[in-house]
Amino acid sequence: MLKKNIYIPIEFKNREFISQLLLSTFAVKKGFRVYLGNFAGISKLLDKKKGKSGIFIMKGGLNIKLTNFVKKKCEHYLIIDQEISPGYKNSFYNNWTSGRFLEPTVKEIDHYYCLNDYILKAVKKNKIFTKYKVKSFNTGWPRVDTWLPIFEKFYEKETLEIKKKYKNFILFCSDFSVTSINDIEEAAENIPWGIEKKEIIKFKKKNLKEAKLLFQEYKKFIDFLKVVNENSRCPKIIVRSHPGESLIGWREDLKKFKNIIYLEPKDPVEPYIYACKGFMHRGSTTAYQAILAKKATSFLNLNKDIKKFDSHYKPNLMKMSYKVCNPKDFITWAINIDSKKIKTKNFINYNLKKELNISEELSSKKIVERINFLDCKKDSDFKTYFSENSSLLLNILSRVLYKFNWKKKKYFNSNKIKKLQSGIKKNEVKKITKKLDKIYNININKKIEINQISENVVRLQ
Repeated sequence: MLKKNIYIPIEFKNREFISQLLLSTFAVKKGFRVYLGNFAGISKLLDKKKGKSGIFIMKGGLNIKLTNFVKKKCEHYLIIDQEISPGYKNSFYNNWTSGRFLEPTVKEIDHYYCLNDYILKAVKKNKIFTKYKVKSFNTGWPRVDTWLPIFEKFYEKETLEIKKKYKNFILFCSDFSVTSINDIEEAAENIPWGIEKKEIIKFKKKNLKEAKLLFQEYKKFIDFLKVVNENSRCPKIIVRSHPGESLIGWREDLKKFKNIIYLEPKDPVEPYIYACKGFMHRGSTTAYQAILAKKATSFLNLNKDIKKFDSHYKPNLMKMSYKVCNPKDFITWAINIDSKKIKTKNFINYNLKKELNISEELSSKKIVERINFLDCKKDSDFKTYFSENSSLLLNILSRVLYKFNWKKKKYFNSNKIKKLQSGIKKNEVKKITKKLDKIYNININKKIEINQISENVVRLQ
């Protein structure tokens, strides 16, 4: 059967998989065929495709060769920017949007979808976006669709299991970024694509300085936990590291604490948020999920100079949360947590609604409606199963995933959680789409067909 094809690559499964499946489900209901999978599989599928057709959905655009490759194979190149997150000052958004894309990639973007009006205004001020008249829209995030209170049903079983295992606990989601010496070296080498050679040394020095300060803050947090752990009133604390952080530091630094449990970021964080008694953060996007889940939240403020770090300073989240500057503050908050509950209704109406762009219509549906207006050829489905192993595609991906030194990046990433974990498999997709269909009343589950067409690519139609 001829249908319009959509291709969606996934980088971090924990953060992107379920929301992209929700988007895919609405797209299938609208008559699209969706190929969802890892970069290697989606890239090889495009390489096998004859002619130029279909829609490619990406979350960023810093790789010229990948962009050119996609534009040769697809009619439309769309960006759902999931990296520019809520809560920052307007001035920070103006700088951030400029660094997310290169001019040769911006000119190829057909539609750009962002989270809220603050980000959209920054994009419209961007000289490159303006030059190429990129059509930009404030659609919200499919990720936020999965943060809404109704989604607690999705993790009902997992949440009960976690409560049974850990009872009452405080959850801390890390976003230090730098938790080991290796992270410092990696951060220093994280230079924006396309930067002029004369600017590289300047960027390295800036990155190195900030990475060292973040590592110092991480060490302060470990010292903070040592004091808290010795307090007889200390509650059970689960510390979950960020998927981009090294596992080595956390494993070593937390192994001797009796009341503190280290959780590697292998599984979705949502059921732990629903199961916890209270949630502590230092500006992590997961704090929005905790507030929407009506959890008491506290803001860990061990760094008096936090305002100097634009990439970690979120003023509204600080206002919404109980401020913790030392172990005494934390214990006071933790033992009185039931009397510190947030007036969630007010925050949803005034603060969160603007930053998260919450409205009656789901962001996933808004995006699909926009895509549906695009003029696009229809294709037959790709029925033959193929292997993802390919020297051509590995060469492409090595340039996409590792910006500079392959060996160094390979070493760094060996100490981190794998981005896909269990991969993208048909049976898991079927279970999730069935849940999504029931929660959001999509009425598509009996009609949707799901097939595995490579090791980590599924076709939904």
